[in-house]
Amino acid sequence: MDGLDTQGLDWLRGAAAAGEVHTVRLSFADRLGVWRGKRVPVALFLAGVDKPLGFCDGMLVCDVHADLVQETRFSNYSTGYPDFYVHPAADTIRRVGWAPAEAYVFGALRDEHGHSTDVAPRSVLARAARLTQDRPGLGRVRLDVGGRLMHTPGQPAQVELGLIHGTADRVLADVAAGLAGSGIRVEVIETGDGGAFRLGLGWMAPSEAGIAGIVTKGALKEVARAAGLDATFMTRAFAGAAHSAWSVTVELARSQVIAEGLASLDGLLADARGLLSPSITAFRAGPIQPRTRDTADGTAVSVAASAEASPETVVAVALGAVAAAMDGTQGGSEPASLAASADRLEEAAWLAHWLGEDLPLNSAPLLRAEQAMFDAAVTDWELQRYWKAS
Repeated sequence: MDGLDTQGLDWLRGAAAAGEVHTVRLSFADRLGVWRGKRVPVALFLAGVDKPLGFCDGMLVCDVHADLVQETRFSNYSTGYPDFYVHPAADTIRRVGWAPAEAYVFGALRDEHGHSTDVAPRSVLARAARLTQDRPGLGRVRLDVGGRLMHTPGQPAQVELGLIHGTADRVLADVAAGLAGSGIRVEVIETGDGGAFRLGLGWMAPSEAGIAGIVTKGALKEVARAAGLDATFMTRAFAGAAHSAWSVTVELARSQVIAEGLASLDGLLADARGLLSPSITAFRAGPIQPRTRDTADGTAVSVAASAEASPETVVAVALGAVAAAMDGTQGGSEPASLAASADRLEEAAWLAHWLGEDLPLNSAPLLRAEQAMFDAAVTDWELQRYWKAS
């Protein structure tokens, strides 16, 4: 069966009455796809299931350390950091399959006037899905996530699925079982050198894929931490390591497949590099070219991005880029730096059309700030290379 298995509000009421659930994670994700929110007692949640819960709007445009950059026009000192509100959606209620007696719920993000918070990745994905929903064969995606299990930043875990008693192997098995308890099917588990892993999820609607990606990363981090390990999604964790990445596969009907249109995907994804590779490490890893393959019903187009990026944003970019390519839209060349990719986000009209302008425009200052911090730093490599020789 495609998509997420339904649990929902009736299930939650029954589970609460039976004492099987005591806490609900009222959830949203920030610009980088970090799972955020508040834990709420289940009785309190059920008593006000239609009531939204407020959060500081700066959390939607913060950097990787949850610091704020004053140049973001959506939220800064002069705006006063007002709240936005998560309006729970009953059809997103699921059991937290790896955490006893907990459930989670996501929802629409709106301001105090009830207007959509268009800078949020969830809103961006909803827009892209809505604009592409009438295109035959462009309604399903599948999501893969690659990461790495580590003991410390310099010591990867050894992962071999054949070793039943290996700690790292139990982490991946427990994550798959926990996600199944949340209605998210892991269809593929692959492992590699240096603690590398890849989890492949099944076909689902774009909005479901966004949530599934957020929850999958959250489960990996929580289960790994309980086992004394860290699950990291840093694009390149150490020298010589394979890159950690998202892969979003968009299913196209055969009637939509136009070779010259798909050929423009490279340029369109170059325009979106700041959203797909939102860190210095991710950007330096370089672009990963889109892949196409024929299927029984048409063509599958796979778009890759850093696993540091928001899965909701990556799915939205994949949908928008494929649709724009089929319309004959042309993109630009690869930007030379993370700061240059910020300029591209502000200039690309197709991004503003398919994703809205808020997320690209508010991401640009954060990318420039990241570049400035890197440019001001003296790296370990520089010290080792030049300290005595200069």
